[in-house]
Amino acid sequence: MKRRMPRIRPLVGALALAGAVSLPMSASADEPDTSFSVFLRLQAEVVNAGGSAAEARDNKGWHITDGWVNGRANSGNWGGLFFDLGHQISDDLRGVARYAMSLDVDGKKDSDRHTYVGLASQRFGQVTVGRLETPYKTDTVGWDPLNATFLQARGNQGRSATAFGHNSFLNRSIRYDHAVNGIQVAAFVGIDDSSDPGTGDTRGNHTYSVSISAPVGPVRLLLSHIDGSEYRGGPDDRDGTKLGVRYSEGPWTLAGTYEFRGEGAEDGDFLFLTGSYRMGKWTHSINFGQFKDDRDGRDNDGDYFAIGTRYSFRRGVALHGGFRRTEQDVTGTENMFGIGLRIFHNTGNLLAR
Repeated sequence: MKRRMPRIRPLVGALALAGAVSLPMSASADEPDTSFSVFLRLQAEVVNAGGSAAEARDNKGWHITDGWVNGRANSGNWGGLFFDLGHQISDDLRGVARYAMSLDVDGKKDSDRHTYVGLASQRFGQVTVGRLETPYKTDTVGWDPLNATFLQARGNQGRSATAFGHNSFLNRSIRYDHAVNGIQVAAFVGIDDSSDPGTGDTRGNHTYSVSISAPVGPVRLLLSHIDGSEYRGGPDDRDGTKLGVRYSEGPWTLAGTYEFRGEGAEDGDFLFLTGSYRMGKWTHSINFGQFKDDRDGRDNDGDYFAIGTRYSFRRGVALHGGFRRTEQDVTGTENMFGIGLRIFHNTGNLLAR
């Protein structure tokens, strides 16, 4: 019998209301009313791909890339150029805006990252409108210390990908964020304004996502959900529910998530575990993941393993390297090893005196 997670669309409004109590950006008293900053980040990786899956895709051998997802170079990349604008409207209200391009080692990608405007308040939280990430993605995407590299778990049988998982953005979206006493709440709706053939109306099958996380000492607990069923003519039951726990204290960070993905998504469950240990400028990490395929008549379970290390030369420059192995019952294995360099710079407020 197929397992199907219950939909929780009615919770979105309730949690958004409960969240009217938190997570904005507020300027300090010493800063000018208007701020403008530029943030640039670039990554280049030299990697070698091998195994039966790589051979079947005709991509065995050496590559220069920025990120790697599901056998594709320059996918799930890290590079980007961010332009941020803010204006203090009152003591507690600030206008915010961002435009961000996506970059990889081949240049500017066809699709951008964020494009949004919004209002932020210390008391009532932040509302943004435009091209945005879902809470399902952002609440744990950074829990993978190898994220946005060729070693990452998302899209490599360790975690879900696509805009309805841990990758990409949705256009024409509204998002609300608030945090108080360490409790973080986020609610999101992606507007489906695509045409419904034959009626002259829009479809109205919106994407909904919500997350809530809370600290318990050095542990953070997380619950997140997304439902994009029939969004813009897409499949039914494109939904997912995620449970997460993360421990961080001293040099140690340990985390795990479990995802239940519907028939319109990957139709299976993802288990992801990770651990990191910091030693001065070094950070050593190990990841493990499993995908359990629930599709009738086509079991294609997957396993993911990665071990990597990062050395921070200084703030803004870091070198990383490691090994990843991905294996699926049907498509075979992909073995990758390599090294990468990250460089980033934030100008800070260019309008500050």
